[in-house]
Amino acid sequence: MKKTLTINFLFIAVLGIGLNSCQTKKKKLKSFQPKKEIKQVKYPNDSIRITKDFFFANYEGAEFNQDGDIAHQLSNRVADTLGKYLKAAFTKGDYLALDFDHTKITTEGLDLKGSVNYCIQFPFLHTNKRDAFTGIEHCGSWDNESNYSLNKKLQERLINLQKMSIGSIKTKQFTTAEKFKEYWIQFKHKEYQHLGD
Repeated sequence: MKKTLTINFLFIAVLGIGLNSCQTKKKKLKSFQPKKEIKQVKYPNDSIRITKDFFFANYEGAEFNQDGDIAHQLSNRVADTLGKYLKAAFTKGDYLALDFDHTKITTEGLDLKGSVNYCIQFPFLHTNKRDAFTGIEHCGSWDNESNYSLNKKLQERLINLQKMSIGSIKTKQFTTAEKFKEYWIQFKHKEYQHLGD
């Protein structure tokens, strides 16, 4: 009993630290307190957690290494993990979309030379089959890319996505206090969804 209580306390403490690590010093963000952990993916410097209502990813470490902008690679892992999750949920009849209006993205410490705490928080919207999305992509740059250049990349990405998507595509640009800019794109993957569903 004592051992179970200690383990439960440690789990809650670690979870609380993880959720609070995405908060900036200047302005506290509202943290989501998951009731039930569904999936956790761990990489050397980051973690990804998924619950039935929320997706949370955090990277803490160097911005660059010998392979380039290593911190920004979190976006690739998020797109891959989240895309698989949305498809699996849809297949099980759990229809989801990302709530871009309440999404929070922060890059505390980003200065193109040191370390950074890069956080992505996507709330899920539980929808009907027709309004669900099964694909997720991103398009951005770690180094304060111009809006013109970023929009050009977005248009190229949208043209490429037309080959694998049907129906509506939703995009939203996110800009952090440190001027990191990235578009997130959710779409209906044609291998999972059909027009009129």
